[in-house]
Amino acid sequence: MGQSRIAVVLMLAVALVAGLVGCSSTDGASDTTGAPSVVITISAAASLTDALNEVTAAYTAENPNVTFSINYGASGTLEEQISQGAVADIFFSASKKYMDALEDEGLVVEGTRSNVVSNELVVVVPADRALSLSSLEDLAGDSFEIVALGDPEAVPAGKYAEQSLASVGVSEVVLAKAVRGSDVKGVLTYVATGDADAGIVYATDALINDDVKVAFIIPSDAHDPILCPAALLTVGENQEAARAFLEYLMGDEATVIFESYGFSAAG
Repeated sequence: MGQSRIAVVLMLAVALVAGLVGCSSTDGASDTTGAPSVVITISAAASLTDALNEVTAAYTAENPNVTFSINYGASGTLEEQISQGAVADIFFSASKKYMDALEDEGLVVEGTRSNVVSNELVVVVPADRALSLSSLEDLAGDSFEIVALGDPEAVPAGKYAEQSLASVGVSEVVLAKAVRGSDVKGVLTYVATGDADAGIVYATDALINDDVKVAFIIPSDAHDPILCPAALLTVGENQEAARAFLEYLMGDEATVIFESYGFSAAG
C-alpha cells in the first residue's frame, strides 16, 4: 500500500474515532461520574423562590447529573394546575390547605409529606417614607389609603393577613382599600414601588427587598401557623431522584440555607 493511501486510511480512522467520541459526549445521558442525567420538576410557592434556588444549586453542585425545572407561583394556582393535569415531581406549598387538597385527590405519594419550614407575617411600608405604624389597627387610619394584600383564594399570605385583620376587628375598613397581589412577590412590589402605603407579606420576602422596611411582626396567634409542606406527587416522572432530593430538603444543609433567608425549621 502506498504512503499516500496509508495516510488517507489513517485520517479516516482518526475521523471515525472523533465522531464516535463526539456522539458519546453529545447524546449520552450521563455526567462524568456515569450517573444518568435527570430533571426534577418542582411546583413551589413564590415566597420560596430565592431560598429554594440556592438549595437546588447546592444540591446540583453535589449531584451534577441532576437539574431542576421549577414553576414558581401562588400555592393555590399551582395546586389547581396540578389538579388539572400539570406534571410535577414535587409540590412545595406555602400552606397546608393546598397540600391537603392534592392529598384528598390522591395526588400525593403516601408517606412523603413533611413540613419543611415555617415563616412569619409582617407589615411593611416603603423604605423612603416616614409613616407611623405599630399595629394592625393603624392600617384602618386615614394615613393608609391603599394596603396591599394577597388574594386569599390563591395566596396563603392573603388568607393569613385577613385572619390577622379580623383578630383585631379592622377587616371591613382595611379590605375596602386593599389592592390584591396574585402572589406575595406582587404584594411586595406594590409597596416597594410606592403604589401601596403598606402591605402584609412574609418576613422572608421583606428581608430581601431593600425598597421596603418592616414596621412590625404580626403576632403568631393572630393567624394560623405558617407552615410550608413538601411532598412527592403521584404524577411525577422521576420519583426516585425526587425522593432523594426531598430527603436533602429536610436535612441540615438545606435548613441552614433556608434559615439564612429568614425561614425557621418547621420542627
